[in-house]
Amino acid sequence: MKPGQLFAELWQIVEPYEAEATLAPWSGRHAAEFGRLVELLEGASTADVPAMVTDYLGRRLVAFSCEVDTPHERAFVVMCALDQVAMRIHPSIKTRLPGRSSAGGQMLAAMRAERTMTGAYAELSGKGFVLPKGLLMPGKERTKGLEQSGVALAHQFSFLSFVPDLQKSFKLRPMAPPPSQIYVSHDAAQKVGLAPIAEDRDDFEFSVSDRRHKAFLDTVPRSSITDVRIENEVSALLDKGAGLVVLPELVATSSAVMGLAETLRRAARLGHSLVLTGSGPSEERSKGLDRPFNEAVVMTGAGEVLFRQRKLNAFNMAAPRMKQCALPRADGHDDDSHMEDCATGSELVLCDILGLGRVMVLICEDLEQQTPGGDAALHAQPDWILTPVLDVGLVFGRWEYRRAVEIGRKTGSRVVVSCSATLEVRSLGKQNLTETGPNAVRTGFCFDGSVEMRALHLETGGPALGHHMLVEWNPRTWKKHKLVEES
Repeated sequence: MKPGQLFAELWQIVEPYEAEATLAPWSGRHAAEFGRLVELLEGASTADVPAMVTDYLGRRLVAFSCEVDTPHERAFVVMCALDQVAMRIHPSIKTRLPGRSSAGGQMLAAMRAERTMTGAYAELSGKGFVLPKGLLMPGKERTKGLEQSGVALAHQFSFLSFVPDLQKSFKLRPMAPPPSQIYVSHDAAQKVGLAPIAEDRDDFEFSVSDRRHKAFLDTVPRSSITDVRIENEVSALLDKGAGLVVLPELVATSSAVMGLAETLRRAARLGHSLVLTGSGPSEERSKGLDRPFNEAVVMTGAGEVLFRQRKLNAFNMAAPRMKQCALPRADGHDDDSHMEDCATGSELVLCDILGLGRVMVLICEDLEQQTPGGDAALHAQPDWILTPVLDVGLVFGRWEYRRAVEIGRKTGSRVVVSCSATLEVRSLGKQNLTETGPNAVRTGFCFDGSVEMRALHLETGGPALGHHMLVEWNPRTWKKHKLVEES
């Protein structure tokens, strides 16, 4: 049996006993046989778990002394041993950087290869995936903090995690592009670029409709304006050394994505950065609804598309907010909320990138909803939660702020929220962003859940506005989050 599959199956055996395993506690790593099991796994000469390990689980005769006897406690000892040997191939360990691979047996090499091909060490059908335990950014301590909190079974392991299948009809898709495709250095990973792209009142086209007495709002960027801005601002940010670029919701047409990819390919940069092109209407339309998806395209700095993330939860804009932003309303629906007029996706991507870590894209309302993004984040512990939004300015107390702090604090993740300026410009009764006061519009928000609740707001506006912002990720210099804003 493959080691990832074994870990997943043993998880099902041990999970009902998680409180007992912690509070009793079970022997685990302190069992007399633990060291011998680790030696067998590390020295395995095939891709499968050595027969002596499975004999131990089956309580058959083995060539070493055993302290633990009950089947479920033996399962826990083997899980601990698998977790220990997985340290050698964990993406956060420095020996996994290019040219410095750690020695290991054939079993570990096969685990690493399996993850490159499928994104996971194993999938247990109908149950979930075995993944390297987040957080994956190099330098993160593996046995402190979150791992030592509470009695959850996940807290007993530092290098392996079991991420359960998503609820309802949602599906999780892990992926792990090889370093030859994309690798982000430590220095580049600390530089995050944002740009509002849609800056002025009329940079979006808004239209409304009525279907079966329900009001809908459709939002499409004016490609003649936004396509050029996307190419210019992403190129400028990459030239300044950004390892991660995050653009807002509904600013990117399919032509913008193709144009940016071609521009980046011509620039002949290496794939040492990650670009979230913002979201926009997809070319493909839903078969049932005959509407496009709200889709974000994620590519390397060399213009190679890594994955597409579709919005999973549509947004419902309340009538007072629509009035504030001077948006049109469907006939007979002046006082009704309007649903976002798009199809919704069913797949959530987890992308593990060497050097940058685990990346999850939650588009606007997907950050707010616990299912599936919040649930997946709690189990998978992404290093980055990237959230393109379409909203008014990201002022203190807005839902993005509260949710970023909540989910970042629980997962230790870095949360980046990127917003356009158009709705705030409209709410201020202005035509152009340049007509607002200097730094009057907040279009970005960064929160680091692992560093003392530090938060950073990014502001723009005024005649001398800049069209993009580069964040040096150094949370200890940021303002500390307060429950009540300081006057």
